[in-house]
Amino acid sequence: MGDNPMPQSWSDMSFDYKAMLLLHCSFMVLLMAHGFLPLTALVSILSVLAIGAISASIWNRRRAGWKWRRPNLRGVIGFVGTWALMAIFLFVSIQLVGDNQNLKIVWIFGILNFTVVFSLQNLNTVRVSAAQFAKDCADNESQVPDPNERKGPFWKRVLHAVYSFLFLSIWLVGMYFFYNQSQMLSSAEDAPPGTPMTEYVDNGEAILVTVSAKALHDQLSAVFFIGMPLIMGIGVFLQFVLKVNVLGFGQHREGG
Repeated sequence: MGDNPMPQSWSDMSFDYKAMLLLHCSFMVLLMAHGFLPLTALVSILSVLAIGAISASIWNRRRAGWKWRRPNLRGVIGFVGTWALMAIFLFVSIQLVGDNQNLKIVWIFGILNFTVVFSLQNLNTVRVSAAQFAKDCADNESQVPDPNERKGPFWKRVLHAVYSFLFLSIWLVGMYFFYNQSQMLSSAEDAPPGTPMTEYVDNGEAILVTVSAKALHDQLSAVFFIGMPLIMGIGVFLQFVLKVNVLGFGQHREGG
C-alpha cells in the first residue's frame, strides 16, 4: 500500500475502521427497526454496541503495543473542523428527522460514530488501514511518516486549498438550504398581517409561505443544486487529470 493510508479491501482495513463499519451496519438495522423498540431498549442496545466497540479497540491497541504520535497543528485544526462541520450537519439533519425520538437517537449515534473515527484520524489516534496501524506499533517511530505532512508542488497545494474552500462553502449553503426549508414551511404562521404570500408545493401539497422566504429558498436551491454537481465535476477533473488529490482517493506524497 505504500504511503497510501486508504484501505482497498476488508483485509487492508484497521480494526477500528472495521468496527466503525460494523457499528454503522448495526445502526442501519436499528434505523429500520426503531419503530418496534421502546426508547429505553434502543438506547441500551446502542450504548452496549458503542461501549463494546471502544473496549475492543482499547484491547487491540494494548495487545499490539500501539504507540500514539502527537499530531501537528494541521491535525488539531482538522480535528476541531471535523467536529464543527458535523455539529452543523447534525443540527440541520435533526430538523428534518421530525419529532420521532427513536429515530433521532439512532441518527445521532450514527453521526457520532463517523465523527469520532474521522476526527480522531487527525489526532493520529485512529487509523483506517491495518498497515498504518502496524507502523504505529513499530519500535522505530522514525519509520512512521506523518500522514498530516503532505508534500507536493506549490500549485497543487494552492488548487487543493481553493477547491476545499469552494466545496466547503457550497456544502454549508446546502446545509443552510435544508434548514431554511423547514423554517420557510412555517413562515406564514409567524408572519404579521399583510405580509405578501405565495404557494409552495411540498410533497404534492400546496402550502402558503412568505414571498421573502420563498425567494431566499429559491436562491439557496440554485446555488446548492447547481454548485454541488459543478464542484464535484471540477473535483473529478483535478483528481484524475491534474492528479491533485481533492477527493480523498489516497493520501500520498506527490512528486514534482
